[in-house]
Amino acid sequence: MKLTTIGLTPRIGTETEAEADLDTLLNGSAVAEFRCLLEERGIIVLREVNLDDRQQVPFAKTLGEVTQLGDDSIFKVTLDKEQNRAAEYLKAAFFWHFDGTVGEIPHRAVHA
Repeated sequence: MKLTTIGLTPRIGTETEAEADLDTLLNGSAVAEFRCLLEERGIIVLREVNLDDRQQVPFAKTLGEVTQLGDDSIFKVTLDKEQNRAAEYLKAAFFWHFDGTVGEIPHRAVHA
C-alpha cells in the first residue's frame, strides 16, 4: 500500500492520509511504510482514524513490541490519583515527554 504523506515541518513529523481501511491498519500490511516514516521523520499523524483503545494496541503491535503498562497494555492517562498511581509523574509529561528512557534497552534500539 502506498501512503499519501504530508511533511509537517522540513525534518520532523509526517501526516498520512489514511485512505486505508481499519483492517489494513490492523493487519500490518502497511507496517513497512509506517516504520520507514517513523525512522525518517520521528512522528506520524493519522487524523480522524478514530481507533479506540482496544484497536490502538493491535495497531501498535504491527510496528513492534508493545510495553505492558496497565490492563491489556493500555496505560490510563489521568491525573486522578485514585485511578492512576503515576498521576503526579504525569504532570511533568505535559511540558516534555519521551517514552522508554528507563528501560535497560531503549525502545526500537538494537541489542547487540
